[in-house]
Amino acid sequence: MSFASPWWLVALLVWVVLELRARLRPTAAIAFPRQRIAAAVAPSWRRRLATLPRWCVRVAIAVALLALARPRIAVGEDVESRSGVDLMLVLDVSSTMRSRGSFDAPRFDVVRDVVERFVAERGDDRVGLMTFAKYGRLICPLTYDHEALARRLETVTPVAENSAEDLTAIGVALATAVTRLQADDGRTKVVVLLTDGQNNVEDIDPIDAAAFAKAHGIRVHTVLAGSGRAAARQLAAIARITGGSAHTAADPRALSRVYAEIDAIESTGAVVRRYPVFVEATAACAVFACVLLAAAVALDVLWMRRAP
Repeated sequence: MSFASPWWLVALLVWVVLELRARLRPTAAIAFPRQRIAAAVAPSWRRRLATLPRWCVRVAIAVALLALARPRIAVGEDVESRSGVDLMLVLDVSSTMRSRGSFDAPRFDVVRDVVERFVAERGDDRVGLMTFAKYGRLICPLTYDHEALARRLETVTPVAENSAEDLTAIGVALATAVTRLQADDGRTKVVVLLTDGQNNVEDIDPIDAAAFAKAHGIRVHTVLAGSGRAAARQLAAIARITGGSAHTAADPRALSRVYAEIDAIESTGAVVRRYPVFVEATAACAVFACVLLAAAVALDVLWMRRAP
């Protein structure tokens, strides 16, 4: 048994101590001239149980104080199974993601569909979503609600061509993702970064961002949605530094295969957590206290025949 509000037990203890002190005080007595006369008077059951109503009241007060402490009884346990992986999906939304290239549809539309299927297959993993062009933006924090993440992903579109934000800041995006993931809670941390080009913002070098990820034990898997030797080399270096994997996908089928490979790489055994399940006995204690008080009144009025 445990108590949700244990401080009321202090009040119960104080009340018990006060009652014991009152019981130990000397009480008034009537002197009989002869002890044999007093002993010869046979006590009735009413006399023998004269203190019963008072004891009912005392016990009722104690039980009421116990009810205020909210006693809980463990009746079992709830088992929760989680895979223990935190995945941050980082997607390029520069204007070139609107183009088709070797894809049979706008590149970002294909990426959105593949990522949605990937998230749906991750089961109990916590998954978050970031996008980047010149700046990194958190679209959805880490969550078990994958449907909510998919709804947020549906609202994402690439930036306008030649706008002030139409750049590819891979280093900034990766460093931001690591910052979001670096809490030390014992869970595996993974970034899956997708882009169709190489970094062209000098604020944070992608290699420095990769070193930052490695320092926090975060793996980075990179995906090049298209082609380009310079971009492929840069992404491969990021993956190598962090202990992740580098992939290139030039068409929708290849992109689906890449995310399936990442899904297989990051498959881990489940982490099982057990939580005790309690049933509160507060109501039962309150009812019992009321019954005792009613019994005390009934005994006093109906059997002891004492006026209230």
